[in-house]
Amino acid sequence: AILLFRGDGVPANEAEAARWFETAARAGNAIAMNRLARLRLAGRAVEADPVVAAALHLATKRVGMSDPMLEDALGRLSPDERERAETLSRDWTPFEPVGRR
Repeated sequence: AILLFRGDGVPANEAEAARWFETAARAGNAIAMNRLARLRLAGRAVEADPVVAAALHLATKRVGMSDPMLEDALGRLSPDERERAETLSRDWTPFEPVGRR
């Protein structure tokens, strides 16, 4: 997905990369969750949704990942949006990134 997104060795295709990030994120890949969260926050190749971005970020925080940009976005949510993000984050079960175990 990262290669597709960047166009590294293949023609760049952000929409296809987003689909692969989504697939990997749903399988529990925390790095894919982080990348999908950034896409959701920016509305790049997918519909912008800061609540879903925050939910993905909260899920990855459970395995020790950090992302200052997403943390800042989380802090800008209203209390209601934050609560919705926390609820949605329970639907995502990340596994720890390689090398962090």
